[in-house]
Amino acid sequence: LYGTQTEKKVEEFQKYYKLTVNGIADGPTLKKIEQINNSPLQKGKKHKDTIQLKKDLAKIGYPVPGNGTNLYGTVTENVVKEFQKQHNLVTNGIADEITLAKIARLVKDSETKPINKTEYTDYKLTLNQAVDIQMDRPIIQTDKYRNDAAYVSANYLRIIGTARVSGSTVNVRTAPNTTGSVALQLTTGIPITITGTATGTSLSGNALWYEISQNGEKHYIHSSLTSGVQAEATGSVNVRAGKGTSYHSFGKLAKGERVNIISQGSSWHEISYSTWRNPTRADVRSYLDPSNNDKFQHLRLDSSAGVSASELNKVLSGKGTLAGQGQAFSNGANKHGVNEAYLIAHALLETGHGTSNLAKGVQYNGRTVYNMFGIGAADSDPLNGGAKMAYDNGWFTPAAAIEGGAKWIGQDYIYNEHNQNTLYKIRWNPRMSEGYAWKQYATDIGWASKQVTQIKNIYNQLNNPSYHYDIPRYR
Repeated sequence: LYGTQTEKKVEEFQKYYKLTVNGIADGPTLKKIEQINNSPLQKGKKHKDTIQLKKDLAKIGYPVPGNGTNLYGTVTENVVKEFQKQHNLVTNGIADEITLAKIARLVKDSETKPINKTEYTDYKLTLNQAVDIQMDRPIIQTDKYRNDAAYVSANYLRIIGTARVSGSTVNVRTAPNTTGSVALQLTTGIPITITGTATGTSLSGNALWYEISQNGEKHYIHSSLTSGVQAEATGSVNVRAGKGTSYHSFGKLAKGERVNIISQGSSWHEISYSTWRNPTRADVRSYLDPSNNDKFQHLRLDSSAGVSASELNKVLSGKGTLAGQGQAFSNGANKHGVNEAYLIAHALLETGHGTSNLAKGVQYNGRTVYNMFGIGAADSDPLNGGAKMAYDNGWFTPAAAIEGGAKWIGQDYIYNEHNQNTLYKIRWNPRMSEGYAWKQYATDIGWASKQVTQIKNIYNQLNNPSYHYDIPRYR
């Protein structure tokens, strides 16, 4: 019976081989079927063209083990099937005309002479105007000062809670001075409860004393002899780079926010503060200036490195689940117009070099899913968020996750309405003067420069890659 299903399959065949789609097994259709069935490039046959086929497959990252003979054996068939599968071709193991055409295109691309091109994009504002716009962003930060001391005015901090004695043998007195009677002595590490502060005898320029409750009685201990002290902000207050209001502000404490005191002073306390802090105007300008930092931040991410899958596999060697996935990265790059090195760098960062749970595969709704770019992995629940995204998009193999992720990355930034096709542009939107500074990836002013290291390292491992730069010019 030549029923509906048969007709449907015939139509699929005709469409695939670019025949007239009518669902009828007409002369051209039957001839094409006969041609494929009699192809010399299929399992069990010998032909001189098989030798060249094996050479071409090796050039594009699909080597056939063996001596490159004219025999089209099981191993050759399996390699061709893998190629067809990864390029969304009919997986029949036969090197038919569609498969051969795809191989020929990829071979040609791999043999194309690498380019080294630099172009420029004119921004419609001055560098100073760009700095003004970025300084007005609600969150802009740097880790440049993460190891620097941070200070808050003592007038805005109320010492609270518990602390510990830091001196070897410390006199606890009945009054906040060195002439007051010694009520008791405490040794290093003994916990104390701070109930207030007082100004008293100055020791090494510090006149701050803590009122403490010990054994139900009020006593005093000099602040320099304690550690682990906490304080609460009594109002919104700046955190400064030095002891004075003229110093740069790293950020602000909100009223009621608690901090750990590192050292106390009579007018300013040094506190333990976050790694991420407000940058200075000069800091922002130094990263915004296109002539500063590495040129790789201007590499066009919509340009190809122009290398084969086998070249990419060199970079991926030993990278967990990412190892051997050069073809998937090449496919994703070619299909969605995203630079291969950038895709690999992004995946290495998000998966911990191919070792994260999402990279190794997790169970979700009864299926093993993969996510190589952290897409959907929100900070609140990264594993489930990333797994759901993978499940919803059908990322049931590492290759599917890589190719699908490449599509998402391309659509979300590189090919959006702002054309953010370099690391620099992703961090600093070219359309910032039009009110689009909000569409920027990361709040770290050094983000673009930090991403360069991995991408540049990948490029250094490739043989004759292409370089295409797009550098901004301010007025």
